Amino acid sequence: MEIRTYIQNIAIIILLIIIQVKFSYLYSISDIRPDILLVFLVRQSIKYPSPTRSLIRGFLAGIIIDLLIGDVIGVSSLIYSLAGFFTSYYKRNKGYLALSNKFILFSVIFIVASTIFYLVTLSHYPLLKNIFFVALPSAIYGIIIIWIIQVFKPLK
Repeated sequence: MEIRTYIQNIAIIILLIIIQVKFSYLYSISDIRPDILLVFLVRQSIKYPSPTRSLIRGFLAGIIIDLLIGDVIGVSSLIYSLAGFFTSYYKRNKGYLALSNKFILFSVIFIVASTIFYLVTLSHYPLLKNIFFVALPSAIYGIIIIWIIQVFKPLK
């Protein structure tokens, strides 16, 4: 990647963090919010499959959003780092990803990320209620968004 791409990615990440923190109520449905930063990080991990860069990109984006929100410091950085790393690692080992493999990869990443995030941040809710009424709808919303983007701007 060239320096222009790095600067572009940093600008997009900052913009998405601002949108996710300040304007998430605009695109929420019944208090279900997709993680648009995770959508961007997963797509970048597939586009540039370097596990180390994806890990660093996810960690930095996550720590910034954790510091801004101030809920549980480190959870977003852990989730974004793991999601970026495993997506890049899978893409690098498999090479070309068929459409069905991308769907499975996106689904697994979003379901695991949402479940971990909401289990830690909403630990006062009962476990099954947390998973079925908060984590899964959020993951499904994120999967729908990433597939809409995939239709209009597909990744190879």
